[in-house]
Formats: sequence, structure tokens, C-alpha cells
Amino acid sequence: GYLRSYPQARAFCMSISDAGFPMDLARVSTDSAFTSDSLTIGFLRTARMSSPLPHSSRMLSIEPVIEDMLSRCFRAKNRQEIESLVADARRKVQELELH
Repeated sequence: GYLRSYPQARAFCMSISDAGFPMDLARVSTDSAFTSDSLTIGFLRTARMSSPLPHSSRMLSIEPVIEDMLSRCFRAKNRQEIESLVADARRKVQELELH
């Protein structure tokens, strides 16, 4: 894979604004290109604490639910609102998994 090479993944992420950062989170954590912006640092910290999503045949249906939840969480005013948004997304994902 092209993006498994850190230099290639880094170049890709630097040229595509929505690409985020390479999957080598330990290396990204020491790369000044990804540690100078507080929003990127927040995403990186979250990614380092996270677990990968489980494989699902319904991932294309689930992904927009997760993306919407994340977007709303960034605008949330407090932890309770975030917890509510996460619980709501979890319910939506469970419903999608059942159908």
C-alpha cells in the first residue's frame, strides 16, 4: 500500500486538507506538521485513545452517523451534551446493524 509508507502518507495528508494525518499515530505525534494546530492535536489525542471501528457490512450506512456525531460533538457546549450525542449515535448504529 501506497499510504502505508509514512513519507507518502504524510505528503498525501499535507496536500489534501480533509485527509487528516497518517495512520502511524506515534510518528505523527512527533511530526511538527501535525502538532502545531490545536484542532489537529485534539484529533490526534482522540485517535490515540480510540479503538478501530469493528468491521461491518453496513459501514457505508454507519459512517455518516459517526461523522455527524463527531461534527456535533465539536460544537457541543459540555460533556453531558457530548455523552447524549454519543448515546444517540450508538442507538442509530445499533438500529442500522439490526436491519
